[in-house]
Amino acid sequence: MKGMAKAYLETLDEIEASVAKGGRDKIRAFERFIKREPMVKPSGDKITAVKRRVLYGDKKQVRKGQIRVVKEEIEFSGYNRNFISQGLEYRIDFGDGVEGIYRPWINENYYAHRGQLELRVLANCTPEAADRLLSNLNRLGIEATFASPEQAEIMYLFKQAYILKEDNTPAWKKMIKNLDKKKASEAERVQTLRKYWSDRLGVDDVTRIPGYDPQGKYSLMSSS
Repeated sequence: MKGMAKAYLETLDEIEASVAKGGRDKIRAFERFIKREPMVKPSGDKITAVKRRVLYGDKKQVRKGQIRVVKEEIEFSGYNRNFISQGLEYRIDFGDGVEGIYRPWINENYYAHRGQLELRVLANCTPEAADRLLSNLNRLGIEATFASPEQAEIMYLFKQAYILKEDNTPAWKKMIKNLDKKKASEAERVQTLRKYWSDRLGVDDVTRIPGYDPQGKYSLMSSS
């Protein structure tokens, strides 16, 4: 918290100084403060990690609704001539046929890749291998549970509020405060959020609007 406060205050001082000079002085680019957590020591002694400065990935294409891997493990510059391959990633070997790829939240990496964690099954993908994906996240100290339908819908409706800046309105803040105050269940939160959006959009039931899809669909970044 001390570091965050210091960084924000320094930025405010720069803004104030620039305003005093009619805005002629440039200030540094403002970036969200990211709390740096120490790495969690994994449970078990078979995990190894290698730092790499050149980033690799699978080149994919979508054809007739299907995702196809064109070429595995190519440098990012091979995707497009305007892309660069330099960055930072950690290749994690869990010792059980599963590999992890972590790209930290730093300026060296593309914004879309920052904080990304990818898990790969190096052998046949079986139900047992899928279970190992989740257990390996636990070994890294990451809670590995699938989102429930209620959790997914809550996130979906929150994201809509963020995109439309609805989350800054007094009505939204009051609703969330009331839900938090009474420690509302996930089911109650879903119903309250649905009603809020139904009233906001002037419809009887927001879930009946075409395109309402809280569970979402897989993206190009997914091989599933």
